[in-house]
Parts: sequence; C-alpha cells; structure tokens
Amino acid sequence: MERSLITISLFLTFVIIGYMMPFRKIESSFKRRLIRWAKNISFSLIYIIFSKLVLTHIYPDSTSFPAAPIVIMQLFILDLAIYLQHLLTHKVPVLWRLHRLHHSDTEFDTTTAFRFHPLELLFSFIYKALIMITFQIPGIVVVVYEVILNSCALFNHSNFEFPESIEKVLRKVIVTPGFHRIHHSSRQRETNSNYSSTLSLWDYLFRTYVEHSKINPKKMDIGLKEFRSQKEQRFLNLLKQPFT
Repeated sequence: MERSLITISLFLTFVIIGYMMPFRKIESSFKRRLIRWAKNISFSLIYIIFSKLVLTHIYPDSTSFPAAPIVIMQLFILDLAIYLQHLLTHKVPVLWRLHRLHHSDTEFDTTTAFRFHPLELLFSFIYKALIMITFQIPGIVVVVYEVILNSCALFNHSNFEFPESIEKVLRKVIVTPGFHRIHHSSRQRETNSNYSSTLSLWDYLFRTYVEHSKINPKKMDIGLKEFRSQKEQRFLNLLKQPFT
C-alpha cells in the first residue's frame, strides 16, 4: 500500500509540474494527452493484474535488514543488474522487440515510465528473481530498491523545466530528465546510450554515456521513426508490436 501511495503521489507531482512548467512544448490537445496517458498506464496495469492473478510471490517475507554495508552493496548489485538488463534489451533482437514499445512513445513525460510491454515486465520479473536468488538478496532489500527505481523512473521521464546548473551536477550521480531524454531520441546512436536507471555511474564506467543530443533537446524527435503513425500508435497494434 505504501509503495502505491508513493508512486501515485510522485506521478501526480511530476505530471502537474510538467504541465505547468514544461521543458518541451506540449503540442497535443488535452483530450489527446489524456488518451495517451491512459494508454501508457494501461500497459503496466495489464501486467500488475496478471502478476496478482498468476505469478507467485517470490520475495521472502523477511522484514529484517542485513547490516548497512551489506544493504548498500546489494542495492548497488541490483542497480548494476538493471543497467545490464536495459543494455540487453537494446542488444538482443528478441528483447528489443519487447522493449521498443517503450521507445515508440512520440512524447516524453512521466507516463512514459509506465509504457512497457507486459511481456517485457514479465521478463524483468524473472530476471530480478534470478539476481535476487543468485546473490541471496533479501526480499525487503529488493522491495526498497523497487521503490527507489520506480521513483527515479517517474522523475527521469518527467517533462518539466529543470535548472540546467543543478541538472549538470545531479547527473553526475543520478539519472536526470535531461540525461534520460537523450536515450529517447529518434537518433539511433543516442537511443543506444545512457542506459542507467538510477545511478548514472554505470554509463560513465562502461562508456555508454552521451552528454548532449546532436539536436536541441526541446526540438528533437522523440521515439522510433518506424512507429510514428496514428495506426502504429493504437493500443492493440502496440500490444501486437513484438510479433509484427
């Protein structure tokens, strides 16, 4: 319940700020924006409902934390694992077919953080379960990381005017909207960069960091060139996208 409240609170906060002080000019009408928001959120809802009905709860019920240094190490392991997972979804063709739904969004705002194909979310569930089992990470630590990861995703997908001076400092530690927006560029070189989700250090460490887009970030095309038509953006066509 607490996780849901945090997600909803942050989502509403970033949506409101993004609407009042947008970084990129909002071109679509309010009605079309609402339809897009509902569509993006629905992808995650399908998986949430499926997981509640079908998937067993693999996280142990342990509520006791290990020692602080161990918790910090385990959080770093999880964050590195998510970086590598994201890298794989761009490099392995079958995984890219699932992940490209996220990149086919032609706008960039907080709702994009929910726009993942249910099958990719299922793959992510299994992947994180294997990481958890391999490194013997307690369920309570995984839950804490999930809260951090989801909060950062809502933040770094948001479309609000962020002071550049602060953004330059923050991106040396965490993934900021400006850092992640480059990853959603329609330019392939930029799409295949900036894979970090929470800590930005992985892109610096593995040399996958791109500092600036070749195009003004307020004007650059967002999304994938092959999925820009209204037909391709229909909900059912997006769900079928991995199989086409």
